[in-house]
Amino acid sequence: MARVFALGTYLPRFQPSAKVTVASDVRTEQIVSALVGAGHEVRLCAATHYGRARGRRYLRLRNAQDPEYYETNFFLSDQRDDLKRLAEEFRPDCIVAASQWPSLVAVSLGLDLPVWCDLWGGAMSEAQAKAYVYKKNSFINHFWGMERPVLERGDVFSTCSTFQEHFVVGELAVLGRLNRQSFGYKLARTIPPGIPENEPEAPRGRALRGKVVDPDDFVILWTGGYNTWTDIKTLFAGLEKVFRANKKAKFVSFGGCIEGHDDLTYTRFCRLVERSKFRKNYVLLGWRNLKDVLRAYRESDIGINIDKYHYELVFGTRTRLVQMIAYGLPVITTTGCELSYIIKNNGLGLTFDIGDAHGLADALLKYGKDLKATRRHYSTAALQHFREHYTYPKTCEPLLTWLKKPRRAPDSDSDKRPVLVVDSASRQEAQAPDHGLFALATEKLTKNDDEGAMCLLQALITICPDQNLMAYYHLGSLRKRQGDLKSALDLFRKAKAIAKREEQDGDSALLGGISFHLGECRLKMGHKRLAARDFRKCLELIPEHKKASKYLENLGA
Repeated sequence: MARVFALGTYLPRFQPSAKVTVASDVRTEQIVSALVGAGHEVRLCAATHYGRARGRRYLRLRNAQDPEYYETNFFLSDQRDDLKRLAEEFRPDCIVAASQWPSLVAVSLGLDLPVWCDLWGGAMSEAQAKAYVYKKNSFINHFWGMERPVLERGDVFSTCSTFQEHFVVGELAVLGRLNRQSFGYKLARTIPPGIPENEPEAPRGRALRGKVVDPDDFVILWTGGYNTWTDIKTLFAGLEKVFRANKKAKFVSFGGCIEGHDDLTYTRFCRLVERSKFRKNYVLLGWRNLKDVLRAYRESDIGINIDKYHYELVFGTRTRLVQMIAYGLPVITTTGCELSYIIKNNGLGLTFDIGDAHGLADALLKYGKDLKATRRHYSTAALQHFREHYTYPKTCEPLLTWLKKPRRAPDSDSDKRPVLVVDSASRQEAQAPDHGLFALATEKLTKNDDEGAMCLLQALITICPDQNLMAYYHLGSLRKRQGDLKSALDLFRKAKAIAKREEQDGDSALLGGISFHLGECRLKMGHKRLAARDFRKCLELIPEHKKASKYLENLGA
């Protein structure tokens, strides 16, 4: 058996009170559960925003034996040394990273170990969706700056679908990894979403019936974030038709904005709801803890997923559908991702075409005519199929096979790879001279090369002094960390001015972050009144910002 140093996000079973779990948490649970179940010795470092470290660098949970579990927050770039120390102390045979950000951290540790990188969803297609919603192509360079180091260093990659597996092979080809050395070596494997072997139990008690909906209501449940690809127009139009025909139908939503990624889509949906004459049929509860979500699975009649057409849909998957199925809740979804076709082709749930509000409404109304029987039918069919084909051990078979003899990729010596000329320097310069520099600076940041990153960011500011907001933001963060508070303050002021001038929707999280940094700089410089003003501004934009709240409490403001 192998000793595996695993990186991922928190395991829901250790933090059931945290807000509804996200896709990367479920993916971490899937992979780690399979490793432990197969008898491998696992040390998991799990990034979490809901930890109990209380100022400590990391915390080992003593009640967690399988796996050995450390709460960390490696979203903080200065925790790489801690992770490297935890890895070297464990003396693993390999590293397994679940989802994109943990994979980026894994390859930046600089350890000469075989690394399995799980790329859960297509990052570049997600970048395209975000660029569309925010009307900024600069996001594409930012995502590539995080994806490229993983593709260059990883020894083997897993994906959420066979469609994404082929896409990743294409990315690897662009980077010269389909070469003489790697011929015949399988660089990418598919690990589809799965469910636990044993049926999970929902907590006792109620979250919906008799509390926010009537006992006999027809409950359509949404859980999770409203991402850039969520088709809120079709969702709203379809629900309006349902409510017009069935007064007992209720749309219950556990979820909302995805802080720091998509602050727009949910806000726009709420505006549609506010203008609806059926607004009482919409029960928008925001983010709730995992226990309430699991109760809602048991109490609801059907769970819903809806997408626009875009490449993230084609290459990605929808974790929420598998979670609902695991807890016995029937589902309805647009067709588009591989998972949706598994559901459609095997009669495991309801499906409708992208953009088809009539199809959505008709399917829901037909389903609602005999709720008890139809719910039982789809719940049983889906659960039986997934237990037969998509349990954690079955889906993770490619990884478990690799762990019998983990090894570096045959083309791990990057100096022997061919260099493909895939970018036109003149075209890049004509489009925007900052793009290449910013991508390189992002790579430097992920590798903890602060000095190299600062040089590139300063050059970028010199070339485009009034354009690149993120260059000022990142350089300000680095200066603040070095203790150069006056320089950091000036850089954050400039970032704030650019953000206000551009007036882009959805920049509230970024503006809130800038205000927080301004407050910290001013507090350390002794300007308490101005610092309190900045912390209050931060909380206006990011109400859940705990550090800003703590600073204000200490200031008595």
